[in-house]
Amino acid sequence: MSIVSNAGASLRWLNRNPLPIENVRTGLEEIIREGQRAGKVIRSLQSLTRRQPPVFERLNLHALLHHIVTLSRNELERQHIAVDYRLQAANSLFCGDSVQIQQVLLNLVMNAIEAILFNKGARMTIRLAVPEEAETLWQIRNAAIQHGCKTVYSSEVIEAWTPQTMPDNYRVVIAENPFYVAVTSENIPVASGYLDLRTGSVEAIFTLPQWSGKGLASAIIAVLKQEARRRGFARLTLASTPNACRFYQQQGFRVVRENRHYSKMARADLRCFDMECELTPGE
Repeated sequence: MSIVSNAGASLRWLNRNPLPIENVRTGLEEIIREGQRAGKVIRSLQSLTRRQPPVFERLNLHALLHHIVTLSRNELERQHIAVDYRLQAANSLFCGDSVQIQQVLLNLVMNAIEAILFNKGARMTIRLAVPEEAETLWQIRNAAIQHGCKTVYSSEVIEAWTPQTMPDNYRVVIAENPFYVAVTSENIPVASGYLDLRTGSVEAIFTLPQWSGKGLASAIIAVLKQEARRRGFARLTLASTPNACRFYQQQGFRVVRENRHYSKMARADLRCFDMECELTPGE
């Protein structure tokens, strides 16, 4: 889908006057890189399906893991699973057969996906929030900001940005927009996110810290994309805090520019990244 997104973006740049040639060049270079990556994926899949005698050679485990995650990207995105892996082996070099090792790693990834889907299906539900849950959702927001943004903003800014008293309009936002929550089997909200119907932006993607890493935010974004398509949106935007930028890139968003948005609540200019995601039918 990134090839389609970059092609669409390049076409839109070509309609600009004056022509932003560097933006067009960047988009076309991304298309070339993605096309080359797709070719490598196809060749790798072909090698994994061939029966051939083992060939032992010096391998880099980090490189193999990175390659297998790339091979699995379509399935991970289809199931709305985000992967955050940290390769820190002191010595990642070893001797083995590349094809056999990749088959083992690919099986591990597929088994992990199945386990995650089983657990998610058994315990979690995504549903529309109701205005009566506003206070609970405000506390989820505050907890997520206090935990996730503590390394990118000062403690004074975070304290001002997360007041215990909920603004009056937060309940209205829930009532007037498709505001989704992930809830436990006891119907308790633990993650949130909504589509701002006025601006076409994704907002309030927050997860309680103890529930992070379980794919809840990814699942909510997937639902918001479906909601946006149903309502006729061709593109989604958002403003990401620096700590969340990589996560949104994994969800198909691209960085448009680094920016600063003034927050009346925080009483500060907050560094962020303006991002966008093209919505294609059946994505």
